[in-house]
Amino acid sequence: MHKGTIAPHWAQFIRGEVVESKGEVNNTKRYMVEDEETKKHFTLILDDCWHQTDLRVGEIIHIIFLEERFTYILPDTISLTNTSPLLLIEYPDVMINTTGVVNSMFCNRKTIISGYVYSDESIEAAEIGTVIHESVQHVIITDMKEFNRQIFRELVEEITDERLTKVYCLGLTREQFIVRAMEFYNSVNDWFTCWRKHCVETQKRELPVKELVAAEAQLQSYIFGFKGSIDILLKNDEGEVLVEMKTGKAKPENEAQVTFYFLLLSGFLEKQYHQFSGLLNYVHKDENRFEQVQPTLPNLGNIARLRNELAVYMVDSRIPNEMQISKTEVACRYCAFTKHCALVCLNDGIDFGRDEISHLSDRERQFYMKYLKIMRSEIRRVDEENVKRWTTPDDAPALSRKAKLTKRELTKKRPDYYIYTFEGDITYYEGLTCVSSEDGKINIVKGYMMPPEEKDWKVEKEVVVIDDDSEAATQDTIEIVGKSEKVLGTVLKRVRIRTPQRMFYDKDVGYRLDRFIGNNSLMSTMNMIGKLMEDSDEMKRIRDLIINNVSCPVVQFAESLISQKTTIMTNIDEDEFGWVFDQINIDQHEPVIKTYDQMNEFLVGTLAGSHNITPILGLTPEMAITAIVGFCRGTTKRVFVTASSSDLLNRIKEKLPPERTMLYSDMDALLKENKVIEDVIENHPYVLAPCSSATRKFIQSLQFDVAIIADAINFNVIQALAVFYLTETVWLFEGAKTTQLDEGEALDKQSVYTVFSGKSKYSLSAILDKEVAESLKAQTLDIEDLGFNSTELNDLCN
Repeated sequence: MHKGTIAPHWAQFIRGEVVESKGEVNNTKRYMVEDEETKKHFTLILDDCWHQTDLRVGEIIHIIFLEERFTYILPDTISLTNTSPLLLIEYPDVMINTTGVVNSMFCNRKTIISGYVYSDESIEAAEIGTVIHESVQHVIITDMKEFNRQIFRELVEEITDERLTKVYCLGLTREQFIVRAMEFYNSVNDWFTCWRKHCVETQKRELPVKELVAAEAQLQSYIFGFKGSIDILLKNDEGEVLVEMKTGKAKPENEAQVTFYFLLLSGFLEKQYHQFSGLLNYVHKDENRFEQVQPTLPNLGNIARLRNELAVYMVDSRIPNEMQISKTEVACRYCAFTKHCALVCLNDGIDFGRDEISHLSDRERQFYMKYLKIMRSEIRRVDEENVKRWTTPDDAPALSRKAKLTKRELTKKRPDYYIYTFEGDITYYEGLTCVSSEDGKINIVKGYMMPPEEKDWKVEKEVVVIDDDSEAATQDTIEIVGKSEKVLGTVLKRVRIRTPQRMFYDKDVGYRLDRFIGNNSLMSTMNMIGKLMEDSDEMKRIRDLIINNVSCPVVQFAESLISQKTTIMTNIDEDEFGWVFDQINIDQHEPVIKTYDQMNEFLVGTLAGSHNITPILGLTPEMAITAIVGFCRGTTKRVFVTASSSDLLNRIKEKLPPERTMLYSDMDALLKENKVIEDVIENHPYVLAPCSSATRKFIQSLQFDVAIIADAINFNVIQALAVFYLTETVWLFEGAKTTQLDEGEALDKQSVYTVFSGKSKYSLSAILDKEVAESLKAQTLDIEDLGFNSTELNDLCN
């Protein structure tokens, strides 16, 4: 472990706790704040545009000085106005994505949900935009010597082939998508021309560019509470050039996003010894326009206040400036991303007049509000999980620098990355880690670094403070370049590290890059339940089954019809499967009983056209596999089969004809053999996928006649809902119990069988009724608490 130079204090921001609200004086809000480091108090005055900010006692804030300060003296009073070069950051430890902030202009609730509820749904413009982004990055990273339509088409084909399932979900063929992407050839060619000339022509000037610093450089700042990603980071004699590529219309929010990248990189509006430039690149079919962006105080203030609103809402579900927002935001009109947002607004006490939930019963509405709480608790857990993922894996030092990466990963991630960090106790670890600061200073990082070589570690200093005990900073893996000089103010260190990445091991290709997309449980919960609340006959049918305790038909297989009927009617508790009947509500449906000999004929000839969700009982796990395989072989229908374990799916696959059967995990391999995805789907009518894949947009977009859960006793409600949405005819084979379900009231802890129940204490109807009763009890005043006894109450009534 090596330590860099240490300076006593970073004077450019103050971290403090609000200890007192002093009310309003002359139309300004005043707060007493305690500086975390010195424990001294100062008065914070919020005026002009900052006046609408409401701080709470106990809240942690950062006050950031946007001009360099050369003093460590804590001022007695700090005033934020329209013109003061200061920013106020609420809940700075909450990292907000810059793209999310610029998208929150109309609805911050939508931004919070979309930031954490991962959805694999996409639109054509976004997919084509991704192709164009990656094409431009490829041109620059590989420093191509020539470029023409044929080269561009090959590049588009390569990128498209990695995204064929997304293209299919758009309703386009591979060739149609490639033709539409090719319409952007002129824009990509313009980038190639600029790169060969090392000059970008903006509306105001020609901006020279000499080298590529990074593509998709990740930024995060624990000072500003922001994180982001720069599409392209270039360098010239004047400093770094930030390039943000957009395929839509020009918007002021885009400038604000680039403006904050300046802050995340430098911390200041102006720096004498390190300079940044910003470019917005609007990529269209007929033009490739560059606009230069300069940081301005109004832009910074606007985006900082938007960021604070998101942080406040995320932490305590409080809507800042509720009256102002209700007049100006009209949020849900813009919430095309998710159907949840109107309900979230309603849950927060804001009614925008939307009629989104008028079709829901009281119990259904209560059900939805109950699971909004899950969303908020999971959001916090996702943040904690992201932090953990920066930990270095134990086996990392043993990896080879030539770890296998796909062609795309090699071309995209080849350039060195830079980490900018301000002075503080900077720790450089030997081995494979990120460079970080104990003070949580600014970092540009992208997961784990590759195993370092000697040349990988180099500290380049424009200005550096050298302490007397600076020998540690010049040991084997660190080289200080340039002269050192003492300064009173802030120090900027630039650390160059080769290709930092997080990697994981894949048995097929070796070590690959990891792409963390969020929490799957949260994704499944919100996407599946949000769909369940839709105003449609199909969703109403499923809600009746899941929430409203409407009974469903049940099929029972047995050796003999007579003996099985006698057992059910006379002594159900002693029957081998009696506990399941006790769980499933069959009050309105007498079970359909068939013998084992009738099984295949009944499944193929009758049940396949039932258009019902049907539990199937009386079969051992091996008999269930036989029934599934026999049905698939005997039908011409398209069938989806899922199970809780890959072993069970593989056992089913082994008994099905391989030329007609497809595991979802084999899709990429099949598409390498045949790029026409429609042919691949048509030739494989039996699709097998684990429960975690049933929620994928690609699976949901396929057409199935019958969906089968091979061991439903191990499926929770969310997993089962994903299967229910595929088709009207769904079969639930019992299977062997291998999971610890039925142990709580949360949906992910209940077997789908329990949810059907009208008798179990863990059925949704029982849980919701219990919560209603407790809610009413909490709202009822005890009459004796008001000073009356029962005799006096009777006298009053009479």
